[in-house]
Amino acid sequence: MGIIDAILGAIVGSIVTFLLGRGARNRAEVRAANAEQELREVRRRGRAPYLVPYPDPFNFVYEMKEGQTTGWSAFNRKVLSWTNHEVPRTMPANTEVVMPLLNQGEAARRVKAEIDGQQSSIYQEPPMDSSDKKHFIVYRYIPERHGQVIHMKLTFETRDGWKDTHLYELRHGVHSLTRIEPS
Repeated sequence: MGIIDAILGAIVGSIVTFLLGRGARNRAEVRAANAEQELREVRRRGRAPYLVPYPDPFNFVYEMKEGQTTGWSAFNRKVLSWTNHEVPRTMPANTEVVMPLLNQGEAARRVKAEIDGQQSSIYQEPPMDSSDKKHFIVYRYIPERHGQVIHMKLTFETRDGWKDTHLYELRHGVHSLTRIEPS
């Protein structure tokens, strides 16, 4: 029985060694796939716009409309800013709310914004001496939604042609905006 035990022992040992090696390879493959996914996420975040509420004091938000420069004072009640963190709850329904934004990321083109499934507008101030070239979004105020979390999908194309969509969370009528995807 010594030879049979030795042969069986060798076979079992070979199978165990094979399975352990295969498990280590699988774990290494999973680690490599996770690292590759994390690198894709870093690249995705790194070459994209990163919008935050405009934090600095300013006097005016400029808009070019039909060839004319117009806009809103920072003290206008419908402009969410460093002076006005929330629109009045008594503001009439469907009044335009303006939120100036700072892009702390990369520039993009073909930018589209959608707030809770509704097409929204995202603009950049025209180049002027008194303009900071702020970005800003404009959406319609709904009194029943005041302070509630709403979502903005930002779809864009980077300078190198890469297309993506990021998801932001904001509070309706409040100076608040946070990118949630990718985190």
